[in-house]
Amino acid sequence: MNSIFDTNVWVALFNEQDAHHDAAQRLFSQDETVFIPEYVILETTTVLQLRASKQKADMFAEMIFTTEQLEVLYASDSFFLSVLTLFQQQSMKLSFVDCALLLLSEHYKVYTFDEALEKAICSNAHLTNPV
Repeated sequence: MNSIFDTNVWVALFNEQDAHHDAAQRLFSQDETVFIPEYVILETTTVLQLRASKQKADMFAEMIFTTEQLEVLYASDSFFLSVLTLFQQQSMKLSFVDCALLLLSEHYKVYTFDEALEKAICSNAHLTNPV
């Protein structure tokens, strides 16, 4: 199954001080294509700039287009509307990006260090809130 990394995995990979840095390195060292939703790119560059440095955010942005095993997933209008609907209907207090990842988890293996998102993915809680 194709993989997607949540923002917290990317932040941990680029921030050596992050508690999940080693785990993120192990995930990234797997020899498979990793898909990056554009929402995750937006969130990751922002978080890296705020928590690590602008240089780390720039390194991440550069890596997206120079690493063969990475492929950007661009959101369609219909996907955006599905995410928006789920975000408005869900009661799990997931972020907008987490709602997108929850929907994408139906077709991709989503790696995350976020317990709430992992729980939602594992329990298929989003199925009770159809989009």
